[in-house]
Amino acid sequence: AQLPARAKALFTKVGYSREDLAAAEELARRATELEPDSAAAWGALAAVHGTFLQRGWETDEKRRGEIQR
Repeated sequence: AQLPARAKALFTKVGYSREDLAAAEELARRATELEPDSAAAWGALAAVHGTFLQRGWETDEKRRGEIQR
């Protein structure tokens, strides 16, 4: 439960950077691996992906396809 909360804290703070978002993605991804049935973990990962898209920081086709899945 701590990993999703730490991930959200990284990209909901004022002035977060792309590096913060990448770190949040890693934390959220680990959370989904450790607890594949955790709604909080999947929600954090979805929020990270949505933020990447919203900010226009997503340029990798592989990641874009993963987000759409």
